[in-house]
Amino acid sequence: MKVVGYAGNRSAFSKSICMGEKLKIVLQEKNIEMELYTARDNMVQECRGCGKCFDEGLCPQDRADSMGCIREKILEADLIVLLSPVYLNNVSGAMKTFLDRIGSWVHTLQLSGKIGIVVTVTDQSGQEFVTYYLQKILSHMGCNVVGEYKVVALEGLGQEEVVERIVSNIVKAFSEQEQYKSTGDLEKLFQYTKERYVNADMEQYKDESYEIKYWYDSGMAECETFQEVLNLRKLQCRGDVHEV
Repeated sequence: MKVVGYAGNRSAFSKSICMGEKLKIVLQEKNIEMELYTARDNMVQECRGCGKCFDEGLCPQDRADSMGCIREKILEADLIVLLSPVYLNNVSGAMKTFLDRIGSWVHTLQLSGKIGIVVTVTDQSGQEFVTYYLQKILSHMGCNVVGEYKVVALEGLGQEEVVERIVSNIVKAFSEQEQYKSTGDLEKLFQYTKERYVNADMEQYKDESYEIKYWYDSGMAECETFQEVLNLRKLQCRGDVHEV
């Protein structure tokens, strides 16, 4: 079981990073490996809007900053944890930059077969939108978000208590294989996205467009439901089926 976390904060006194570090320690006690990346310790350049991630499935900037490594680790992980402070009732700029760099994954449901956890930290307000936004982004990438946690500094709720809740949820989600269970929202998203990329008009471009090609090569185009996609991912994880 592999967990990858990204904390979108550069502050030396970041509560988001502190939460991530505590979570990593407690998970290790449960024999669950977690790698934590932060905006403070990793360089992630802003998206230049070149569109190559959509057209070719790659980002030229991955060679110049930390995103190539982080992207690879996320794709290898079973669970993704996003931790963000609340800045002006929104995600931090660092978190938004990170999400922009993996934005093309919403078209390919690249995180299908993975679990997601969202953690937001604030002094007093703004968490509802930030939590909703992060959950929606992960879901639109095919990830099953099983936990949303809000830490409000002024309420005095101990970080250790929240971390224990998160770890308990993660252990439960893994034991029940939540990464391979679909939801009503994921099913609707799958049908909507499939209709856009898998049809007679689009099929002729599958050798020219990375996104369309991915739908066919990954086997998703043949799936009638998102649950079928997750069943396929489970077989691929076991090695019974190989991705093209």
